[in-house]
Amino acid sequence: MKNDQDADNKQITSTDIPLENDATPVSDNSQSTPTTDEQPVMNNTNKQPLDGEAVAKKPDTVFNSRKEAAKNQNNALSKLAIFSLIIIVIFGIVVAYGYSLVQQRLISNQSNINELQATQAQAISRLQAQNKAQFAQQQYANQQETLALIAQVEQQKETLAMLQQQQRQLSGRRPNDWLLAEANYLVGLAGRKLWQEKNHATAIELLMTADLRIAEMNEASLITIRQSLSSDIATLKALPKERSEDLTLQIDGLISQIEHLKLNMVELPEAVEDTDSESVSSSTSDWRANLTKTWLNFSEGFITVRRRSSSVEPLMSPKQQWYLEENLKAKLLQAQLSIYRQQQAPFDNAIAQSTRWIKQFFDQQDSTTKYVLDELNTLKDSTINISYPQNLQSTHTIAQKMRQRSLGFNDDAEL
Repeated sequence: MKNDQDADNKQITSTDIPLENDATPVSDNSQSTPTTDEQPVMNNTNKQPLDGEAVAKKPDTVFNSRKEAAKNQNNALSKLAIFSLIIIVIFGIVVAYGYSLVQQRLISNQSNINELQATQAQAISRLQAQNKAQFAQQQYANQQETLALIAQVEQQKETLAMLQQQQRQLSGRRPNDWLLAEANYLVGLAGRKLWQEKNHATAIELLMTADLRIAEMNEASLITIRQSLSSDIATLKALPKERSEDLTLQIDGLISQIEHLKLNMVELPEAVEDTDSESVSSSTSDWRANLTKTWLNFSEGFITVRRRSSSVEPLMSPKQQWYLEENLKAKLLQAQLSIYRQQQAPFDNAIAQSTRWIKQFFDQQDSTTKYVLDELNTLKDSTINISYPQNLQSTHTIAQKMRQRSLGFNDDAEL
């Protein structure tokens, strides 16, 4: 600003003294050149004579105008500088505020980044722990599977060795040895049928089939086996016939007939006639006695008294009849249960009690009552407790023969 003022002052001092020959002031760089229209005027003014006052006032006017121009220029420059300074300050404030916002945003972003990094690190550590656990579990499962496969391979090796040994044994056996093995199986099956199912009829059939298999071998050394089989068959045939199912069905039929039984009805005894009554005589002389007898016979006809030779039993009420029938059914059901349990004494007691009740309370002349009593009499002599043999002789005989021939069987098949 000072340099500009010094330059203006210098220009003013240099132009304070006007030239004598010049009619117009010397123009500086800031003033524009005159146009072609003004040149004739200037020429005309040059031709006119100037008086002394005009020449004296002209330098002052030029100085004042230049001074005002310089002053206006200085004011404009000062305003421009102030405006520029204000703009610079505002720009600085805006820049500082923006910088602070950017710094806060950077700090916030950095904290978010740190939180994300921490969360990611936790997730990564969690996943690593899970992966380690899964890997350890999978490794343990693989080890268990490997051990199981190894054990299975070892078992297969043992089975293969056993099969090879049996194959070597079979290669040196007789062709009919399989019949002996079949007979051993049939004897074992007969024992199961006898002791588990109480079916000695099927057991007899199985023993007879085993005897046929031994007979097909046609070997004199097996005669002891056939003897033991014959003894077992005879023992089983001597047992009483298994009739538990037949007896149970027979009792079911009796239970269905209980409701059709007829109770004993009241039977009045014959009236006793009075033999002491006298008849009227035909003699006229006995008219008094005859009159007395007639009067007595007439008077006795109003009230008749008959005497019975036995007591009269009262009738049974319907409720008592229902209880009697239900008790009788319960006794027969108890007999059925005794058959299943093979308890001879409870079975005999139930049959005897049922027979006694039917004879006491029901009509003996009725056909249904006669049928029920006949069935109970047949059941009374039934045997439900069968004593089965504890073992079969043929089982030990066949097992001993198979051990002698090294057929690979032992007494484990016995029951």
